[in-house]
Formats: sequence, structure tokens, C-alpha cells
Amino acid sequence: MENKETKNNFSAQSFFEENSIANFQDNNISEFKERLRDQVLQKYLTFEDNTNMEGNTQLPVPQVVFFRRKAFLLSLALCSIAVLILTVLMFISPGVIKNNQLIKGEVAYTEGIVRYRVIGKDWQEAMVNTVLEQGVEFQVVGSGKAILNLDDGSSVRLNENTSITLTSLDPGHIVITNDKGEVYSRVMKAERTFDVIANGITYRSMGTAYKTLCLDATDNLTDEESITKNEKLVTINAVEVYESKVRIIGMNTDNEIIVEQGNKYYVVNLDAPELTQKVLEVNLSEIKSDEFIMWNKGEDEKVQAFKSQMGVLFDIKAPTLNLASPMDGEETSSPTIMVSGSTDKDTKITVNSKAFHL
Repeated sequence: MENKETKNNFSAQSFFEENSIANFQDNNISEFKERLRDQVLQKYLTFEDNTNMEGNTQLPVPQVVFFRRKAFLLSLALCSIAVLILTVLMFISPGVIKNNQLIKGEVAYTEGIVRYRVIGKDWQEAMVNTVLEQGVEFQVVGSGKAILNLDDGSSVRLNENTSITLTSLDPGHIVITNDKGEVYSRVMKAERTFDVIANGITYRSMGTAYKTLCLDATDNLTDEESITKNEKLVTINAVEVYESKVRIIGMNTDNEIIVEQGNKYYVVNLDAPELTQKVLEVNLSEIKSDEFIMWNKGEDEKVQAFKSQMGVLFDIKAPTLNLASPMDGEETSSPTIMVSGSTDKDTKITVNSKAFHL
């Protein structure tokens, strides 16, 4: 037998000694196998010296086996931890793992100063067709309005001095945070949850149309800085329902609060505390004089799916406006102009973002 080095650097001749293949006899084959087994056990399983015959340092096989088992158990533990972390993330934030499934919003209308920002970045001007994703803040600074259409067909509309955050755009659970101002939510009916959260109170859609209010002491200010103040005193936190129902979640009460169409509910109303935590009927004449709601009614009538589900807004007609002067198409170089005409009583008219109550 040619004397070759084995993988453990032992000489084949020295390893087998007198039991080399060339020396054994057929009648001693069983004895040879037994002695070979004993030597293998002795060399590999009871070898205590870490230096072999050639002077190379090696680990005994039992230690190698032990380390392999240890490495296997460690790998198994790490894999289990990774699976656990992924499972927790999926339950805590459904949109984190499958980000490509999140819906988006597209700006459809702007009036006045309308802007947005991604967390940690500067404010940018929002224009028609601007696409907004989950986590983005969107607001109207001072006088103006804005419309954000969602991929699921729903529409979120902002009144003047209003700010929202697109907290969750998961197609199974949409969450809009009404940080400040008035938000009109026209929800496309679907098998998913649609929430608007205002100052910790959740207004969950059970239909299609409602307005949430989160007003504070700075709402009478129209400068850009007033809307970005971190500290605020909420003076009104309420919901008005125009179609179907809204469930209120987050109140300290054992009773479930459901507000049906044609009603409103004040969670907070510092201006009129006696009206708080009661289901009150919406005064139709007040809706008619609410320029923001009447504007939303007109927007709803442009969409067939919403036009057929107007709720109490069906019975409300927009006030008439007869303009005597200036005439249509008339031009002037004067810095001021006289506007005259007629309209219904208690009507709110807006001219160049300035409101006038008649």
C-alpha cells in the first residue's frame, strides 16, 4: 500500500502498524477488523494531545462533534428569534413588512397655502397630482381648502387652518389623524376599517360621510406658525354625521357610543360644556350656512357613488346667489371694487378667501 497522508496528517503505515492491508491474511480478517476498530476508537475518540505526530495542532473528534452540535443549536435559536421578530412586526405594524401593498393618496384640489412633509424632512408645496404616502403630514395653512383622494376611492377634505397625518394607509385599516381643524371624510364603502383620530378619540366609519373637528385656542390665528405649535388646548373635539353612522372609541364609558346620520356629538366643547357627551340633532339650517359642508356637498355630487348616498344632505339646497355687479367679464384698474347682489338669509359668502356672513 502506498504511504499517503490522511486528512488528519497521520501516516497510513504508522496508523495501521502491522495491520497494513498488505500483511493481513484472509483467515485473520475478522481479527483485523476488530483491531482496526479498536485503533480508530483509540486514535479519534480518546486522543487527548492537541498536537499530532506531524506537529500540527488539531481538535479531537469528540470536541469537533460537540462544536458542530453547539453551532447547530445556536443557528436554530437565531432562526427562531428572527421568525418571532418578523411575526411581532406583522401584528404591530401591518404596513411595515408588505410596504408594496399600502395604498396612496393623491392631491386633487388645493386652495391657499397647502403643503406636506415626510417625517424628518422640510415642508414642501402640495400641488394637484402630488402623491402622498403613509406617515406624511398634510395641511392647509390659514384660509383655503384641500382634497386628498385615496386609492380605495375615499376622499379626505380639509378646511382652512387644518392639518392631518396619514397614520396608516394599510388597505385593511386606514387611519387618518385629525391633528387640527375640520376634516370631512367621504368614505367609499368596502370591507375594511376607516378611522379618523382626533386628540386620542377614534371616530370609526360605519357608512360614508362625516366631519370631525379638532379645534384649539390657536384656530383664530391664520399665520403659518400658529398651525405648527406643539402645545395646544383643544376647545372642541366633535363629530357630525351626514350619512349612515359613526362609532366613537376611546371614551371613558362602559356604553358604546354610536352617532347616526343627522346627529353630532361633542367629546369636548369648552365654549358650551352643557352640550358635551350628548347625542344632539344637527340643525339643517346650520348645515346650510356652513360653507365648508355645502362645498363638500357639491364635491360629493360629482361622484356617482357618493351622489346616491347623501344622507341628510339630500334635503339641503345650496343658497342662491344673484350677482348684480360687477358684471361677468368686467375689468377694472381700481384697487377696490363694489360687489352687490342678493342671497338667502344667514348665508356665508367667501371672496378671495375672506368670509362674510349675511
